[in-house]
Amino acid sequence: MKQSLKILAMILVIAGVALAQANWRADNITIRTEADLRQLAVLVNNGNDFFNRKITLANNIELVGGEWVPIGIGQTSFIGKFDGNGNTISGLEGKQGMFENVDWGGSISNLNLVVNVKGDQGIGGLAGRNLGFIYNCFVRGNITGNSTVGGLVGINSLDESGKQVHGTIWNSGFISGTVSGNVVGGLVGTNLGTIGERSHAAGNVLVNEVLGGGLVGINIGVIERSYATGSVKGGAVVGGLVGANGVRTTMPALPFEDLSGFIVNSYAIGNVSGSDNVGGLVGINDIDSEISFSYATVNVVSVEDAVGELVGINVGRIGASYALIGNIETLIGVREGTVSNSGLLTIEQMRRQSSFVGWDFSDSFWRISRGINNGFPHFRKSTATDQSFVVDWDFILIKGLYAFGFLCILVGLYLWFSQKKKSKRGSLGIATAILQSVCLGKEFSV
Repeated sequence: MKQSLKILAMILVIAGVALAQANWRADNITIRTEADLRQLAVLVNNGNDFFNRKITLANNIELVGGEWVPIGIGQTSFIGKFDGNGNTISGLEGKQGMFENVDWGGSISNLNLVVNVKGDQGIGGLAGRNLGFIYNCFVRGNITGNSTVGGLVGINSLDESGKQVHGTIWNSGFISGTVSGNVVGGLVGTNLGTIGERSHAAGNVLVNEVLGGGLVGINIGVIERSYATGSVKGGAVVGGLVGANGVRTTMPALPFEDLSGFIVNSYAIGNVSGSDNVGGLVGINDIDSEISFSYATVNVVSVEDAVGELVGINVGRIGASYALIGNIETLIGVREGTVSNSGLLTIEQMRRQSSFVGWDFSDSFWRISRGINNGFPHFRKSTATDQSFVVDWDFILIKGLYAFGFLCILVGLYLWFSQKKKSKRGSLGIATAILQSVCLGKEFSV
């Protein structure tokens, strides 16, 4: 009987340890170690895209094993669902962020990263290219590249195969650090998709030569309910929020049907300096592109022409958008497009709802509050889906297995203690011996 109990206890302990490791064949996978995370990269980079499978990060992980090899390199992509569960991956250093390619159907959510990335083109702290869905993800650190560089994503992409899908980024941000390169943005280098639901960038943006924005370098997609609060410095065509909104005249050779950009219900606060085509909100607002219900309270500095408190050059449409009067004292540097219900405001006017014609100050959009955002308009609580009230049965199952594994270990230890309670080594000695035997491969004896 005693021998049977010993065998049962050992089985329970081994089962508990096994349940704590990643099971790559399961539909719901839990990652707990750096080794598991690197193995995920190996599997995806060898062609396993994890389509429709969920991966959950169980705890914080600090990467100490050398240069990071991103997930989804070359022609491979990640199409699974990665849930960081609010945890942080720190120490990520390499030529790309955590992912290189996130394809349509893939998603990344609830993840924090601390990175130091130095690469070439299409570089982001979280992903180089995103065609999936990114929600509630935040990056801190330094990201450097030659072109198309973003604190979160290098290029928020558009599908070119006729599916008419694009990358989406919601409620995510670049919290602190520096992003540098050309076609560079605090959050995204080039946006062809959608950025919204209080996505933001607070880091510094350094433009080597051309095209930079506090949030996005080039926007030929949609930016809504987003903002930037960092500084943008250097180069031509720079803005507190976006460098170029639309590129129909500046880059007509790009292989996309629609080269226009749309910015709505967004703002920029900070400092912007550049050579020319400099704006507190946008450097250039191109033909067929539009800015509406947005504002800038930015200290703008330019050594040449085409500089404005709101936009450097406008050849598109601007409506119901405003800027704080600053040193430039000009709303738009060069006016060739249309402007309506827009203008410069004093500090006092910026703090009054009545100054913002047509703006929605209902419960779901803008708000002006003393002591918040210097009294200037800010967003109310995010309208993104509140996932805290959604029952996630996959996650519950993962946690249940983990708890069951831990219970197995406890029961195993109890059985050993019950059989050996008279041992001179005591309960602590028995527990230590069991764990060393199971986890470290040492011979067990009492």
